[in-house]
Amino acid sequence: PQVFIMVADPILENLYRKKITNPNFCIVWGDQSANWRRSLSDFTYDVVIIDFSLFPENPIETLHQIKQLCPDTEIIVLSPNEDVQRVIAAFKVGIADYYLKPTNPETLSWAIEKILRQKALRSKDAGLNADLMVFSIAHHINISETDVKMRDLAMKHLVRIVNAEGGIWVWPKQ
Repeated sequence: PQVFIMVADPILENLYRKKITNPNFCIVWGDQSANWRRSLSDFTYDVVIIDFSLFPENPIETLHQIKQLCPDTEIIVLSPNEDVQRVIAAFKVGIADYYLKPTNPETLSWAIEKILRQKALRSKDAGLNADLMVFSIAHHINISETDVKMRDLAMKHLVRIVNAEGGIWVWPKQ
């Protein structure tokens, strides 16, 4: 599996280069120029990690462009911004994960591995795929128990994904 990573901060990129290593996938590091479009159109990546800091004008439009170039690629967003509306817009585009910067390298490595495992398990069975999606979002809710905004966002995303707007969802408020 191939992973494409673009990070704005050279110090953070250097840390990630040293710490995100795994024999189960290959990492290609993108430069901070406009060549990212060519890189994504020339090769099919399983996972793309993109730093919103590289696209301050309109990062959501950039996500749309990435999805057009490689629709089957899973996207992880790194962002310095915790604007809930931006997070919701990113998930609507179809990203797999959203992390606030600086995210530790172990978390990113785990997120890549999780996505690759899910891709390997994907089935033509729509019910199984839906169960995997619900499990993934439920996991996000569980790990974000200390972050009320992210927990609520994950829960709203779960409700949207399972098309259960009419259901009654109960979870503890802090």
